[in-house]
This record gives sequence, C-alpha cells and structure tokens, in this order.
Amino acid sequence: LTMHLERSKNDERQVLEIHARLQREVLSATSKAEKAEEIRAATELELRLASLEREELQRTLREVEEENEALRVKLRDLEDREVEEGLDDVLDSMEAKIKALKLKGKRSREKKKKISSSKDK
Repeated sequence: LTMHLERSKNDERQVLEIHARLQREVLSATSKAEKAEEIRAATELELRLASLEREELQRTLREVEEENEALRVKLRDLEDREVEEGLDDVLDSMEAKIKALKLKGKRSREKKKKISSSKDK
C-alpha cells in the first residue's frame, strides 16, 4: 500500500510537472502568436500607407506629365514663332535689298540715258 501510495504520488508529481511544462509552452506559443499578430498588423498598416503614398505619387506624376506636355506645346509654339519671325526678317531684308538693287539699277539706267543724251547734243 505504501508503495502504491508512493507510486501514485510520483505519478501525480510527474503529471503536475508535465502540466506546468505544457502551461509554459502554451504561454510561450500564445506570446509568439500575439507577437506575430502585432507584426502582421503593423505590416498591413505599413502596406496601406505605402499604397496611399504610391497613389499620391502617381497622381503627382500625372500632373507633372500634363504640365510638361503643356510646356512642350508652349515651347514648340515659341520656337515656331521665332522661326517665322526669323524668316520674316530674312524676307524683309531680301525685299529691302531687291528694292535697293532696283533703285540702283534705275538710277544707273537714268544716268546712262543722261550721259547718252548729253553726248547726242
């Protein structure tokens, strides 16, 4: 009977030790699960924030691209206007030279006529 009692106490002690070990393991596993959940929630929040930032950056990029296109068009117009003004200046200069040459030719002909009519006299 004493042996049986001793064996029962021994079994009870082992059961209590196993129970305590299992409680520690459950507590450790629960702690790890809570920590993993915290990390997952933080990661999810960070992902949402990054997604919002990405959307904002894309919106800004679209605005900058639209502004760049408007500036490109404006620059093309200015360049076209400069080219036209340059051509107008060249044409005006050529017209002035042609008029000057015509006037010079006319004066030269008139001079020749005067000379030839004064020789005839």
